[in-house]
Amino acid sequence: AYEDTTFLLTTQGMNFEVISIREGSAPVLSAGIMAHSEIGLLLAMEDLCVHLASEIVSPSLCTGEEIQKRLGIRKSFRIIPNLVDCNLFLPDPSSSRKERKEDMILFVGRLDRMKGTDLLLKAYFDVAARLEPAIPKIVFIGRDCYWNEYGSTFLEYWANRIPEKYAAAISFLGQVNHNGIRDYLKKASVAVFPSRWEPFGIVCLEALSMGCPVVVSDIPGNREW
Repeated sequence: AYEDTTFLLTTQGMNFEVISIREGSAPVLSAGIMAHSEIGLLLAMEDLCVHLASEIVSPSLCTGEEIQKRLGIRKSFRIIPNLVDCNLFLPDPSSSRKERKEDMILFVGRLDRMKGTDLLLKAYFDVAARLEPAIPKIVFIGRDCYWNEYGSTFLEYWANRIPEKYAAAISFLGQVNHNGIRDYLKKASVAVFPSRWEPFGIVCLEALSMGCPVVVSDIPGNREW
């Protein structure tokens, strides 16, 4: 009935890769997670969409290559990079860099395994130990998430594992609106994004748009922008 209709698929990354990274066993999902029928159905539906799509749009080349390699298909991917709202994430030209920067490290993202929150926290402990007594502040913005390897959420697991001497310098703010994120990017001396996997780092571009230097993990999704 609709044979002349073009099926356009846009993807920001497939759940197979997302769940694999969260499970810590990429590129193969554990038998435990696959035992959930709703997970298997979700992944099958996504794969079917890829096979049926006439055209596919992705924010980065690496995302398309991942899908093609895993499914053993050859389809052209149109790359349309994600954008930044420059009306919001734009530095105030009347404010000098020296005035608005603090000795503060900033992380913005979900507190989950894919985003590498644990990597940043452990690295912070290591670096802070070498900088004592001048310990920099570190601020985490993003919602708490459940970790399979912890058997609890990130904050529940780390609640009693953060050394007391660093506790006052570490802040977990939870979810913050875009205006609040913009204000923290104005003040931060550096933003760190240690993701284990990313299709495209929008928040990295937002930080750069605000004039905040970034440190990112060396993964394909970050290399492309």
